[in-house]
Amino acid sequence: MSSSALAAMSANAVAFASLSHDPAALSAAAQSASAFGAAAAAHGLNAAASSSAFGAMMSNPQMFAAVKGGVLAFSKSLARSVAPRVRVNILAPGWIETAFSAGLDPERRRAVAESAPLQRWGTPEDVAAAAVYLASPAAAFLTGQTIFVNGGVVMG
Repeated sequence: MSSSALAAMSANAVAFASLSHDPAALSAAAQSASAFGAAAAAHGLNAAASSSAFGAMMSNPQMFAAVKGGVLAFSKSLARSVAPRVRVNILAPGWIETAFSAGLDPERRRAVAESAPLQRWGTPEDVAAAAVYLASPAAAFLTGQTIFVNGGVVMG
């Protein structure tokens, strides 16, 4: 299995759990992520990152909070389970310029930017830079950590 296939498997498991309104989503993510951990170690993959999206928050904030909390806790547990062979860290992006954000009215876009200490929306490049860092040797001593790429909206 290629590294890109492993990354896609992990991303799909976490995205499913993050965006689903089905309480069984975390169970499905757990099964996929456990398989990911075993396959990643077997193929020498050194780092994995998961991400959750804000989109589900709009339709059901209680479910979003519960699922996001579950994904964060599960990812930290997975980090312990597959260490030291694989590092698992979490990317938690905030408001990022995407097709979703392009559809918001200008007043809402301004309010979002003003709510962030850095006074702007994030870019896909901001998230990509964090992912590249986590996959680099510079992050060799990080596992089970959440990296907030959100302009300071949430400070962990």
